[in-house]
Amino acid sequence: MRIAFLFGAGASKAAGLPGTSDITKAIRSGQYEGTPISKHSDGRYFIGKPQCLNRIEPDRPKAEVLAFIDIIVPIIDDYYSTFDSSHITTYEDIFYVAEQIHDSLSIELDNPAISLLEKLLFENRILFPDINESQDSRERRLMGISGETTNYILCTASNLLYSTNMTSKHLQMLKECLHEYMIDIYTLNHDLVVENFLENAAVQYIDGFRNPTDDGTRYWDPITYDQRIGTDGLPETRLYKLHGSIDWYSLPEGVVIPPRDSQWWNRKDAKGNRRSHYSNGPLILIGTFNKYKAYLYEVFMELQYRFIYPFNKVQTLIVCGYSFGDQGINARIVRWLRHTENNRVIIIHPRPDGLKERARSGISRRWDFLINSKKLEVIPKGIEEVKWDDIRPLL
Repeated sequence: MRIAFLFGAGASKAAGLPGTSDITKAIRSGQYEGTPISKHSDGRYFIGKPQCLNRIEPDRPKAEVLAFIDIIVPIIDDYYSTFDSSHITTYEDIFYVAEQIHDSLSIELDNPAISLLEKLLFENRILFPDINESQDSRERRLMGISGETTNYILCTASNLLYSTNMTSKHLQMLKECLHEYMIDIYTLNHDLVVENFLENAAVQYIDGFRNPTDDGTRYWDPITYDQRIGTDGLPETRLYKLHGSIDWYSLPEGVVIPPRDSQWWNRKDAKGNRRSHYSNGPLILIGTFNKYKAYLYEVFMELQYRFIYPFNKVQTLIVCGYSFGDQGINARIVRWLRHTENNRVIIIHPRPDGLKERARSGISRRWDFLINSKKLEVIPKGIEEVKWDDIRPLL
């Protein structure tokens, strides 16, 4: 029998990593725990002073970004105040709005509604102090600022999640589970918490990448998901990072996981391209409703397929740390629950009533029905408190 786990941000918070509120605070303030966020000459942002600052007005890009964010946040707050007074604007909300503006101005996506917001921003004298600036110039600058904002958020979030001080003791139940079941792990998190746990526990797993080449590079190859490993006799374990990972990069040679060797970036690939010239940061999905668009590109289309077809072979899904805020993921879970009468969800959450209230309608309005029909079970504990013995009787 195969079961699946779905991990959301709450599972990584238990690992000691910065949570959503911590990342949002750093992004809005331009610093993390007193250390400034600075821009490197390669266009990426880092926590702390980079090796070489941008040679042209190094402070201007971040200053414009922070001013843009300060203007955008009250607009987002005002929108949610009309129907969700408990909503707290996060860096993902900010990214979503910034990307919409950039996509509209760059004609990547037609979005007539966003033009009203653009006009409001053009009238802001903090971003556009020159009242005589031409409309064309304002559009170009706003496109640049909004694009720089998404770059700033992506770099800062990924840097904060790249920690060597994380713990994974809260995932001990996974190792016990592996002695009894084959498991698939689906995670919406970008960090390396699950990989760290599996490697420390000496658990072999498939993550969609080939074994390292001679220089340590691992290349994306989804066919690996269909291969069996497990030389120790244990069933194979498959890991699907549905929203990407802080150690994935999209390069001309393909999507790769590079070795943890800084010199690797200065070497050339098989075609003679210097890798550092092509990296725009890790391949991760940030935002809210914009993620659906990204599901059609890169490795994400394959991962979404893997969240449909192989997932149908699973009868039990154990959810930890996920707030049911992603409509795409929710729709997939609802469809799967309808697939057979035997499919069930087990939710691990310390405050299930609050989770039900905050979940999007696709889950919240079905919650009581699922409970009554025995298709939803709840373990009212935090992930760090749960033991395998709490889960086993429900399977």
